[in-house]
Amino acid sequence: MNSMNHTIVFFDDSCLLCNRTLQWILRNEKTHTLYFAPLSGIHAKGLIERFSTVPDSIIVSKNNELFVKSLAIIQVLKEMGGIWKLMSICLRCIPNYIRDIVYDFIAKNRYQWFGTVEECLLMNGNYSSRFLD
Repeated sequence: MNSMNHTIVFFDDSCLLCNRTLQWILRNEKTHTLYFAPLSGIHAKGLIERFSTVPDSIIVSKNNELFVKSLAIIQVLKEMGGIWKLMSICLRCIPNYIRDIVYDFIAKNRYQWFGTVEECLLMNGNYSSRFLD
Protein backbone atom coordinates (compact mmCIF):
# COMPACT_ATOMS: atom_id res chain seq x y z
CA MET A 1 0.00 0.00 0.00
CA ASN A 2 1.30 3.43 -0.89
CA SER A 3 0.79 5.33 2.36
CA MET A 4 1.26 8.71 0.63
CA ASN A 5 -2.16 8.30 -1.06
CA HIS A 6 -4.11 7.51 2.12
CA THR A 7 -5.05 9.38 5.24
CA ILE A 8 -3.12 7.80 8.10
CA VAL A 9 -3.70 8.54 11.75
CA PHE A 10 -0.52 7.99 13.79
CA PHE A 11 -1.21 7.42 17.46
CA ASP A 12 0.45 6.54 20.76
CA ASP A 13 -0.33 2.82 20.99
CA SER A 14 0.42 2.67 24.72
CA CYS A 15 -2.04 5.48 25.57
CA LEU A 16 -5.44 4.27 26.73
CA LEU A 17 -7.07 7.58 25.72
CA CYS A 18 -5.66 7.15 22.20
CA ASN A 19 -6.93 3.56 22.03
CA ARG A 20 -10.39 4.61 23.15
CA THR A 21 -10.38 7.49 20.68
CA LEU A 22 -9.60 5.05 17.84
CA GLN A 23 -12.48 2.83 19.00
CA TRP A 24 -14.77 5.85 18.87
CA ILE A 25 -13.53 6.81 15.39
CA LEU A 26 -14.06 3.30 14.03
CA ARG A 27 -17.59 3.16 15.46
CA ASN A 28 -18.63 6.61 14.23
CA GLU A 29 -16.90 7.28 10.92
CA LYS A 30 -19.09 7.34 7.83
CA THR A 31 -16.39 7.09 5.15
CA HIS A 32 -14.31 4.15 6.45
CA THR A 33 -11.24 5.56 4.69
CA LEU A 34 -8.89 6.24 7.60
CA TYR A 35 -5.91 4.00 8.26
CA PHE A 36 -4.03 3.80 11.54
CA ALA A 37 -0.41 3.29 12.53
CA PRO A 38 1.27 3.40 15.94
CA LEU A 39 3.98 6.00 16.56
CA SER A 40 6.24 3.11 17.58
CA GLY A 41 5.77 1.32 14.25
CA ILE A 42 7.55 1.06 10.91
CA HIS A 43 5.37 3.64 9.10
CA ALA A 44 6.01 6.20 11.83
CA LYS A 45 9.77 5.66 11.58
CA GLY A 46 9.55 6.59 7.90
CA LEU A 47 7.53 9.65 8.82
CA ILE A 48 10.08 10.73 11.41
CA GLU A 49 12.89 10.36 8.87
CA ARG A 50 11.06 12.67 6.42
CA PHE A 51 10.22 15.38 8.94
CA SER A 52 12.65 16.76 11.51
CA THR A 53 10.25 17.28 14.42
CA VAL A 54 7.31 14.99 15.03
CA PRO A 55 5.38 15.27 18.30
CA ASP A 56 4.51 12.19 20.34
CA SER A 57 0.80 12.86 19.99
CA ILE A 58 -1.75 12.27 17.27
CA ILE A 59 -0.42 12.99 13.80
CA VAL A 60 -2.38 12.78 10.57
CA SER A 61 -0.62 12.30 7.25
CA LYS A 62 -2.47 13.02 4.03
CA ASN A 63 -0.98 13.70 0.59
CA ASN A 64 2.50 14.12 2.08
CA GLU A 65 1.21 16.82 4.48
CA LEU A 66 1.27 16.50 8.26
CA PHE A 67 -1.40 17.69 10.66
CA VAL A 68 -0.58 17.75 14.37
CA LYS A 69 -2.37 18.53 17.63
CA SER A 70 -5.78 20.16 17.15
CA LEU A 71 -5.37 20.33 13.37
CA ALA A 72 -4.96 16.55 13.36
CA ILE A 73 -8.20 16.15 15.31
CA ILE A 74 -9.97 18.48 12.89
CA GLN A 75 -8.61 16.53 9.91
CA VAL A 76 -9.82 13.24 11.40
CA LEU A 77 -13.31 14.66 11.97
CA LYS A 78 -13.36 15.99 8.41
CA GLU A 79 -12.32 12.60 7.01
CA MET A 80 -14.95 10.79 9.13
CA GLY A 81 -17.73 12.42 7.11
CA GLY A 82 -21.33 13.03 8.09
CA ILE A 83 -22.00 15.32 11.04
CA TRP A 84 -18.33 15.02 12.04
CA LYS A 85 -17.30 16.98 8.96
CA LEU A 86 -19.58 19.80 10.11
CA MET A 87 -18.00 19.57 13.57
CA SER A 88 -14.56 20.01 11.99
CA ILE A 89 -15.74 23.22 10.33
CA CYS A 90 -17.08 24.53 13.65
CA LEU A 91 -13.81 23.75 15.45
CA ARG A 92 -11.87 25.74 12.84
CA CYS A 93 -13.70 28.85 14.09
CA ILE A 94 -11.75 28.59 17.36
CA PRO A 95 -8.26 30.11 17.02
CA ASN A 96 -5.53 27.51 16.57
CA TYR A 97 -3.50 28.66 19.58
CA ILE A 98 -6.53 28.21 21.89
CA ARG A 99 -7.30 24.75 20.48
CA ASP A 100 -3.66 23.73 20.92
CA ILE A 101 -3.53 24.96 24.53
CA VAL A 102 -6.46 22.65 25.35
CA TYR A 103 -4.92 19.83 23.31
CA ASP A 104 -1.53 20.19 25.04
CA PHE A 105 -3.15 20.19 28.50
CA ILE A 106 -4.99 16.94 27.78
CA ALA A 107 -1.96 15.35 26.07
CA LYS A 108 0.31 16.23 28.99
CA ASN A 109 -2.02 14.53 31.49
CA ARG A 110 -3.38 11.65 29.39
CA TYR A 111 -1.35 8.88 31.05
CA GLN A 112 -2.20 10.06 34.55
CA TRP A 113 -5.91 10.53 33.82
CA PHE A 114 -6.58 7.56 31.54
CA GLY A 115 -3.68 5.15 32.03
CA THR A 116 -1.66 3.08 29.60
CA VAL A 117 -1.90 -0.30 27.90
CA GLU A 118 0.77 -2.81 26.93
CA GLU A 119 -0.32 -2.92 23.29
CA CYS A 120 -2.97 -1.39 21.05
CA LEU A 121 -6.37 -2.86 21.84
CA LEU A 122 -7.51 -2.85 18.22
CA MET A 123 -4.61 -4.00 16.04
CA ASN A 124 -5.56 -7.69 16.23
CA GLY A 125 -9.35 -7.34 16.26
CA ASN A 126 -12.08 -6.86 13.67
CA TYR A 127 -10.39 -3.73 12.34
CA SER A 128 -6.91 -5.21 11.85
CA SER A 129 -7.02 -4.52 8.08
CA ARG A 130 -7.14 -0.78 8.84
CA PHE A 131 -3.88 -0.90 10.83
CA LEU A 132 -0.63 -0.59 8.90
CA ASP A 133 1.88 -2.00 11.40
